[in-house]
Formats: sequence, C-alpha cells, structure tokens
Amino acid sequence: MSFAIGYISVFLVFVSAFHAVSASEGDMTVQNAFDRTGSYALVKPGGDVAFSVNDDLLGNVNLYIHGLEWASRGQNDAEIEEDSGQEGNTIRRFRGLIEISESKGKRMEFSESIANLTKNGFDLDYTIHFPEAVAINGYQVSFSVR
Repeated sequence: MSFAIGYISVFLVFVSAFHAVSASEGDMTVQNAFDRTGSYALVKPGGDVAFSVNDDLLGNVNLYIHGLEWASRGQNDAEIEEDSGQEGNTIRRFRGLIEISESKGKRMEFSESIANLTKNGFDLDYTIHFPEAVAINGYQVSFSVR
C-alpha cells in the first residue's frame, strides 16, 4: 500500500540543516546553513518532518500504527535507517520497522521519501507493508499542529 502527501506550497524543505566547522579552524560551533526567516520544513534524522515559520515550530508529521486495544506506536519508536544515497541534498529516503503493540512481535514495514520540489514545496511519500497478517485498529500519517 502506498500513499502520498503531495505538494505543500507554503514550506521550503531543507534536508541538511547544519554544517559544523572543522577542528582545524578552532571553534567547533555549529552554524545554521540557511536563512530561517520565513517558512520551512526540517527533516530530522529519523524521518520526522517539522514545520516552522521563522524559529516558531508549527507542527510535525509522523507515521503511527494502533494495535489492538488502541495501543499506539509511532515512527519515533521504529528501527529506522536512512537510504538517501547521493540524492541526499534534494531527496531523503528512510526505511523502518515498527513493532505493533499487542501483536506478539509482528511488525509494519515502511519507507518514506521526502523530496524538495521547488523553493516553495516538497513531496512526502510513505509506502506501508505488512509482511504477515496482523490484527490492528488502524494506522495513519499524523499532522500534529502546535
């Protein structure tokens, strides 16, 4: 099963948030690599997407699954690896496994792709797979607004 969240026209996705100064230059401070005035989306190491305007966090996007009894696990609970390759500056790809609560160790597999389309938008795509039959109450991509 695959679904996509298409073009979101207000935000700039930025996939490489910080650059560190090298040790030979002395100071090891971390500097922002882009202008934070305006709206943007940062992709965190586990694939979470955070939306901000200036330095004010507006919300996040995460994948969740609800096992029986509505026990919830999310992308933050997953075993995740990044698979962006050479496209890492414009496309970030993640693969992961989320163990489903109350399922005797069964898991949901997922992949996530975040692509920078233009200065004003990005494409977010999730693919979901269940390697074996499992009873669940539901799963969703959650937009949390702060």
